[in-house]
Amino acid sequence: MLAARELLEEGRLSTAEVADHVGYRSEFAFSKAFKRAFGKGPGQYRRPA
Repeated sequence: MLAARELLEEGRLSTAEVADHVGYRSEFAFSKAFKRAFGKGPGQYRRPA
């Protein structure tokens, strides 16, 4: 998940591409796991507060 967070911070890849890059075949499953790990979804994490 730390690698996914870094990829999201870079902003070059879509959420689906990040999910695939870190080994998730399902963007939905990746989003749930990311939210479980960091308390907010990948889309919310990418956007500035």
